[in-house]
Amino acid sequence: MSEASERPTDDDAAGAASAPGDRSGVQNLIRALDVRTQAKRGFLVGVLVAVGTYWLFVVASGGSPYSTAYLVALAAVLAFTFGLLATLAFTVVSAYRLSQRLE
Repeated sequence: MSEASERPTDDDAAGAASAPGDRSGVQNLIRALDVRTQAKRGFLVGVLVAVGTYWLFVVASGGSPYSTAYLVALAAVLAFTFGLLATLAFTVVSAYRLSQRLE
């Protein structure tokens, strides 16, 4: 390594001066986007999609040759995945609305 890359820069000194757990900017952004509410809504949508899919393909079709434990595990994966995607979509919409309001 060269000597210039080994020397601390002003950015490194400023980063070292702040407390290690100081993340007020991130916390303010999370609060402004209301991520907790978006996550609740997203995972509610995920659970509803999983229950609806289970009902449509297992209950309404007259049963399934697969075990119930297997189908419940698949429904849990579907609920979690769809919940994350819905949370992402809700948060992106919230960020867009916040950016429009701040302009």
